[in-house]
Amino acid sequence: MGSVAHSIMLYGAPIWGQTMQVDSYKNKLRRIQRRLAMRVCGAYRTVSCEAALVIAGVIPIERLVTERVRLYQQRADQRDPKLERKKTINEWQEEWTAPGKGAWTRRMIRNIGTWIAREHGEVNYYLTQALSGHGIFNTYLYAIGKANNKECHYCGTIDTPDHAIFECGHFAADRAPALEGGNTLTQDNLIERMLTSKDE
Repeated sequence: MGSVAHSIMLYGAPIWGQTMQVDSYKNKLRRIQRRLAMRVCGAYRTVSCEAALVIAGVIPIERLVTERVRLYQQRADQRDPKLERKKTINEWQEEWTAPGKGAWTRRMIRNIGTWIAREHGEVNYYLTQALSGHGIFNTYLYAIGKANNKECHYCGTIDTPDHAIFECGHFAADRAPALEGGNTLTQDNLIERMLTSKDE
């Protein structure tokens, strides 16, 4: 479904590509793309567009349009779609590392190229909660008016994503395989560990 929507949105992009400089046009396409990305990764609707796109591995529409324009402007015998895609991902990475929305996700997924090129680890509803910080964490649920307090159901500590994923004793057995051999598991190394081993 996402590839069909992208094909429709990108139809004739080399002709109208310069209109992506107008925020209102770009935002219209971004809204559609955000919905697609949220469906792909199972994100809550409060997740920022930037974070949803990264988690789902969906390149922002304005980057795809720019890529199509560059390819169109090159001579047919000089076109290298793989090189252009690499350039697009590098531009996206530069945009991603700048401060803005999706700070929790940015700290988890530092390298977009590595994340979208992974060979294992499908995103799902639960992984998306961990990667976005928006989910069944009482600090989040309290902030949106769905919980009476911010405390963890299991230990009474403030239930932040950091606490639930890395600290709460209730989930110690789930973390145990990743901690074998004196390894540590933090927000800074979780994705790196996931990408290097299929078992973690």
